[in-house]
Formats: sequence, C-alpha cells, structure tokens
Amino acid sequence: CRRRPTIVTTQPCAASGWRSWRRVCTRGSILRCFALRAASAALAAASAGCLYSFSAGGGLPRHIRTIAVLPLDNQTTQFTLTQELTQALLDGVTGRLGLQPAGEARADAVLRGRILSYRNEPLVFQGAEGGRVVVEDQRRVTITVQIEIYDAVENRILWQAASLSASGEYRVAAGEEAGRAEAVRNLVQKVIDGAQSQW
Repeated sequence: CRRRPTIVTTQPCAASGWRSWRRVCTRGSILRCFALRAASAALAAASAGCLYSFSAGGGLPRHIRTIAVLPLDNQTTQFTLTQELTQALLDGVTGRLGLQPAGEARADAVLRGRILSYRNEPLVFQGAEGGRVVVEDQRRVTITVQIEIYDAVENRILWQAASLSASGEYRVAAGEEAGRAEAVRNLVQKVIDGAQSQW
C-alpha cells in the first residue's frame, strides 16, 4: 500500500516572536493548506506592521511637549471658579493631550485666559405657541471664557477663542454645584476639541 504524500507548511511570525506552527496536510486537503498558508502570510504581514507610535498632543506641533496652565483672570464674583477651572484645564490638557506640566519659564506652550461671565438662570424653553416656558425645578449654569494657547518656542499663538461658552443643567434639589461642575467639564472639552481642530 503506497503512503499518500504529505505537504508540510510552516509559517513563523518573526515580528511578534510567536512560535512557529505546523500543519500536515494530505493530498485531499491541499486547498485547505493553501488557504492556511495565505492566512499565515497575512498574519505575519499584520504582525510586522504592529508598531504603534504615540506623539504628545495628537495634533500638536512636534516640539510641544510641556505646557504651563496659568491661573485664569476672573471678572466674575465667583472667586473659587478660578481654581476650579484652572485645575480642570490643567488636568484636561495633560491627561488628554499627553503633555507634561511645566512652569511658565520652561514650558513649550502656555495656556492663559480669563473668565468673562458666570450665569445661573432658570431653564427656559420655547413653547408651542411661541411663548416662553420656564422649568421651575431646573436651572442652567453658563460659563464664558477667553482662552489662548501660546507657542513659547516659535513665539506664536497656536489657538485662541475670544468668547467660548459652555453650560451645565441641574435640578434645584441637586444644588448649583452640579450644574457648575458640568459646565466646567463641557468647557474643558470645548477647549481641547477647538484647539485640536486648528492644529
């Protein structure tokens, strides 16, 4: 009885260091062997390309690695808002843009600005008849700022917004702090999104 010939396929993944694998196929499964060989080649190619590179700031210029977030000037009577918003901006640009915090004298970029207004108003909708409908148990906090991100290396403005506003709604029972915190979060997100869209 003549033994059926075999075809041996071996495909190591050199890029990832995985172990070689082997499949022994009879003549009746040659097509499957070719399919396995093709899949192996694709896997090796994918593995060879699985090198990821992350640069600070995503859309930032390459030389921007550190940033100083200066305390915002505050033109409102909400004096504690300066610390709240400045810290939130620092956390946002370092955490989500991959930058390192630094002092103003050593930083590659500087974020500075001022708080222009703070409003806490009843939540109002436009009624079906064109009139105003006031929601008694809900209010809205709106914070407006002027923001600038300055490139200290190349001495130019990377991004700026003369009047940027964000709001946070809250139920009266929950307290103003809930709406204020949401407004701060939304404002930080707008700064990050707006800045990245320009770089």
